[in-house]
Amino acid sequence: MTGVQIVGLFLLSGLASVDRLAGMNIMLSRPIVIAGIVGFIFGTPVMCLMVGILFEFVGMVEVPVGTVITHDDTFAGYASALLVGMGAASHNAISLLFCIFITILVMYPVTLSDRYCRRFNRTLVLQSLKSGSQDFESKLITAGLAIAFLRGVIVYNFGAFVIWCCLYVIDNIHNTAHAPYVSLMIVGMFMCGYLVRFLTVNTVLKVGLLMCGMVFGWFVL
Repeated sequence: MTGVQIVGLFLLSGLASVDRLAGMNIMLSRPIVIAGIVGFIFGTPVMCLMVGILFEFVGMVEVPVGTVITHDDTFAGYASALLVGMGAASHNAISLLFCIFITILVMYPVTLSDRYCRRFNRTLVLQSLKSGSQDFESKLITAGLAIAFLRGVIVYNFGAFVIWCCLYVIDNIHNTAHAPYVSLMIVGMFMCGYLVRFLTVNTVLKVGLLMCGMVFGWFVL
């Protein structure tokens, strides 16, 4: 990647996070939009738009009603398009499928960062109200925008890096005699993710249980 592309991706990820946290509301955070922009940055708009459309459908399953925080499909569109644009997930259908599955798994911890960010903003509001500061509104807006921007730059790009590392490991294993077992494990993880989400326990415990299953699967292989 060139320096201009890196700067563009950092700005895009930060602004998309701000848009998702109601800082702009210009639909930049929609998967199809952010994936399309990433595609134009890398010169692969068609493939990136395809994965963006896929995660757009995933995001339509959940509706942000009231205080419900939906899974971060913005990250999914950005990370998957980034990996496709870099060529890490588009050289064959299996690699692209693995990228989609792993991205869905990484969406869970990224969504947790969204929730913690909103809770932190709420804490700042309560503290400002108690202090009785006159210009607390402008300070809160500035702080909220800065936190959301940094969250996008750090969490979105680190999450994409984690997915890239997983793809690299899986691709090396998949080219060996263990290929059928790796494919079965990925499909099994994906199916277990849907089963785990129905458990009546805290989300952190669900994610922890799923990750333990993944580690056990790697150990068996």
